[in-house]
Amino acid sequence: MSPARFLSPGIIGLATAVLLLAAPVPATADVVPTTLNEVAMSARTLQATLERDKDRGDRDAKKSPTVAEVYAQFQDARSNRLRALGYFGDVKGREHVLPVPPFSYHLTAGFGAFGAMWGSSHTGLDFAAPLGTQVVAVADGTITDVLLDPSYGLLTVLTLEDGTEVWYAHQGTSSVMPGQTVEIGHLVGTVGSSGNSSGPHLHLEVRPAGGASIDPNLWLIDRGLTP
Repeated sequence: MSPARFLSPGIIGLATAVLLLAAPVPATADVVPTTLNEVAMSARTLQATLERDKDRGDRDAKKSPTVAEVYAQFQDARSNRLRALGYFGDVKGREHVLPVPPFSYHLTAGFGAFGAMWGSSHTGLDFAAPLGTQVVAVADGTITDVLLDPSYGLLTVLTLEDGTEVWYAHQGTSSVMPGQTVEIGHLVGTVGSSGNSSGPHLHLEVRPAGGASIDPNLWLIDRGLTP
């Protein structure tokens, strides 16, 4: 009868474990637990790490703003920008503003006027204002051109979301570049007297779908603004 038949299953299992522990260890043995104590320690370390990472994740989640909070911050920044320009009351729903701050200008040449300054009828609306007066985006859109033109001077073209082009001419400085997305009230540049100009003013043109210019005065009035 084989001596192994006299060994209990518990003794056989213990002997097997001893043989396994005594076997050659792979190259990564320095990171593999080899005793029950090390196994227990590794388990506790892993549990602590998981709990720490979970706590850190919970804290990060609490720090991260929700979609509603981000939208509220966007609305607050938008409202603050418009109030700084001189708009008051409930400004959150406002979609259009004047190209220069209210009360900072007076109108001179209107759309369709004739004179020695123009080769044909006047194609825009002139806002006379001191040099350096802010020129701002009348609505959300994308800057599609910034250039120097002999007649228009420093010219910025803002294309609105519906395809309407708004031309800002005779600027003194520009604060934007082509391809840049801007929001309502965003600084475009400043009033100047560049190009064919008799003095500091902003020449504003409105061109639906980039076509022929229309009366900016009527366009602004249709959007609840009184130039």
